Amino acid sequence: MADTNTNSTDRLPVTRGTTVVQVYRPEDLPTPAAGLITLEAKYYLFMQTVDIGSDEIVMIDGSHLAGVDANKGRLISNNATSVVSAPAGSTMVMDTLRITQNGAGDAVLIDNTSLTNFVNRCRIEGSLRIAESGLLVMQLSLINGGFFIAGANSGNIDIRTSLLNSAVAAVPCLEILPGAAAGRFALRNAQLVASDALGICVRVDDPTQVTRGLILSCNFTVGAGGSEVVGVTAGDDEWKFIDNTGIDQSQDQGDATHDGGTTFTVAISAVNTWTDITGAGAAYALGSGAQKFSLATAATGELEYEGVDQKSFQLGMEIGFERTAGMDVSIQFAIAHNGTEIAGTITETLIATNSEQIFRRYMLVSPVLVNGDTLRLRVQNVVNDDDIDVDFARIVVL
Repeated sequence: MADTNTNSTDRLPVTRGTTVVQVYRPEDLPTPAAGLITLEAKYYLFMQTVDIGSDEIVMIDGSHLAGVDANKGRLISNNATSVVSAPAGSTMVMDTLRITQNGAGDAVLIDNTSLTNFVNRCRIEGSLRIAESGLLVMQLSLINGGFFIAGANSGNIDIRTSLLNSAVAAVPCLEILPGAAAGRFALRNAQLVASDALGICVRVDDPTQVTRGLILSCNFTVGAGGSEVVGVTAGDDEWKFIDNTGIDQSQDQGDATHDGGTTFTVAISAVNTWTDITGAGAAYALGSGAQKFSLATAATGELEYEGVDQKSFQLGMEIGFERTAGMDVSIQFAIAHNGTEIAGTITETLIATNSEQIFRRYMLVSPVLVNGDTLRLRVQNVVNDDDIDVDFARIVVL
């Protein structure tokens, strides 16, 4: 049956004038050829449960699958490959449809490099697999059987406000398989439930399989002995975990501290000359809570930002020092960004006495760092080239 389309505000938009085919039985679909039902550029609206046996529906660019609702509009198959596939040259557009795989294949297979795919308000009973894709946006949907990112060109993936469920220990709710690679990956406001005793919610073969990875405001539920996330942590440079329940969170931060009980002398070569706060015996250590920062040089306490996202940070420093015996110094401290002192971190002039002084300062200045940028402490004498002794020094990045 054919009719003209009228758009609904809770469905994906359809081009006005698109032919709508109401599907009540397999005969309302194109005739299978060698087990493949290749759609036309039409809007196929499933009005009830339709079982296509062992056939597979193949989408083309411009075809659209939808159900009258996600329970009544149902598509069933036991095809060994998939129930619905989007091969090269096609797009996957599905809305408010229940898809059931009664065989060993995937429920949904996307294999269309560089193209855009949308899955909205669908109930998928079986697995969804990405072999190749340009972009997949899935929202308000349920997958009961695993979401697998399998291809070397899996594109950008955005999963929003969906439920991913698995009751089988060997089948994670979501997995980035060995050899797969994606661009930006985001899992937002999702519920992941691995109810088997050894179930896994998210499994990643290697953190570097994505350019950027974000898990935001998700809830993870596992059985005894199960795992929320395997193979990736919030400390991996490519990933961020924010405001989730069931998994550890992290904040991008770093600190380097010399606090080993050794006093070292900072040799100042000339007046008004910035010098690293280092010397014989200086040995900075990276703080145990550091995330996305590494200690580039232990002798100077230089921190290197390893995050992949450009980001602004707040800075702080703490220094315990005194003048070298018999010398008279008036000094300033600063934090250097890539070797250049940040103007907003330069302190007022401090007069060093024979007794130890401790200087602490946390600054509102927020330098923007990119991957590979460095930060380190520096000092200068503004009246002469006399040295200072340091027994404690710390740089903090938050």
